[in-house]
Amino acid sequence: MRIRPKTTIAVVGTLILLIVGLFVAMSTTLNSEFQRAQAQNSRANIERVVTAYRSQVNSLQSLVTSWAYWNATYAFILNRNSAYLRSNLNTASIASLGLNVMIYFNSSHRVVYSTGFDTANGTKVALPKRLLGQLNARNPLLQFPNLTSNNPGLILIGHRLLLLDAASILTSNATGPARGELVFGRYVNAAMVANFRQLSDLPVTLVLYHAKTPKGAFAPVPSGLSLAHAYTSIPTGRDTIVGFALLPDIYGRPVAVLEAKMHRTIYLEGVASLRFLVIALIIAGLAFLILTLGLLDRMILSRVTRLYQGVQAIRSRDDLSLRVPVSGSDELSELSSAINRMLNGLQESLQREQKLRVEVQELRIEIDQTKRKREVARIVESDYFQDIQRKVEEMRKKKDDNQAKEDP
Repeated sequence: MRIRPKTTIAVVGTLILLIVGLFVAMSTTLNSEFQRAQAQNSRANIERVVTAYRSQVNSLQSLVTSWAYWNATYAFILNRNSAYLRSNLNTASIASLGLNVMIYFNSSHRVVYSTGFDTANGTKVALPKRLLGQLNARNPLLQFPNLTSNNPGLILIGHRLLLLDAASILTSNATGPARGELVFGRYVNAAMVANFRQLSDLPVTLVLYHAKTPKGAFAPVPSGLSLAHAYTSIPTGRDTIVGFALLPDIYGRPVAVLEAKMHRTIYLEGVASLRFLVIALIIAGLAFLILTLGLLDRMILSRVTRLYQGVQAIRSRDDLSLRVPVSGSDELSELSSAINRMLNGLQESLQREQKLRVEVQELRIEIDQTKRKREVARIVESDYFQDIQRKVEEMRKKKDDNQAKEDP
């Protein structure tokens, strides 16, 4: 394989490894950051739902306090006057309060007055016996650390969740001694959950803790959700996440779970930003690749190719007078100059060799001529040649004499 494809493969491979490495590092780091930010946002949202729930608690607390710290209620516990009943505990009054439970206890924890109320039909109903059975003197709802304390909380009556609050019955100046306890309650129904949705601006649902499904199995509770860690969130898809908040009852036991389905806006925006970053990285990588290959080709590869072609031309023509091109002032130019110097040396050596061959040939001719002269001289100077030469002279002389005699 030639150097150009080798260099291209090396540069492209290095760039791909670099982009993949950066992508893995960024996706690992940024994804965890996006998920953490999304989890924090989900917690903030579910806390808004809990705040909406607490607004209902505060509303009930304000209501029960205003009725418990009232001289009319303070007197009613003692005399049970009918005027109080007619004016304050009639159907219209209870309906306007939006209450489902009203219980008046005296200081001996005996029920002075109690009623349930069906807000849907606007009628008084009997209180659940299970509720009265639980609201004994030892119930946490009725244990007050001080005279003006409130103890709001949830209690499960059958399959219905009831929000209760209790306060000591005092004078309008919130002074005692306390003449008993006043308990107000509202069922956590669809209307209250709708209020949670309105206040939090989130699609809120409320399910009972370990509520049974239609098949009889307990509904799953998110792992890690406990009273010590009452908030959590779980992605339910690429675009959605569900936040959970655990609510305790008046006994400090898990009783209900608030759920809010939310869009994973932060995470999706982060993923989109990461995708854009990767695309930008790829584009930058391609631009870097083109620029790098272009510079390598111009500064190194094309010059190496020209050098190679020049050497090949000298080899194919067998002409040491040709020279490779020299450009620049770097190692490649020095290599080209070195090759040219080598060619100069080879050419000079070849010329010297050719000259030496001519000189040797001429020397051989001179040597042969000298040798031939010596041989001729030796032959000429020999007795045998002298004798022959003398005989030739004699014969030539006789021929000349005979020729003269024949001529008159």
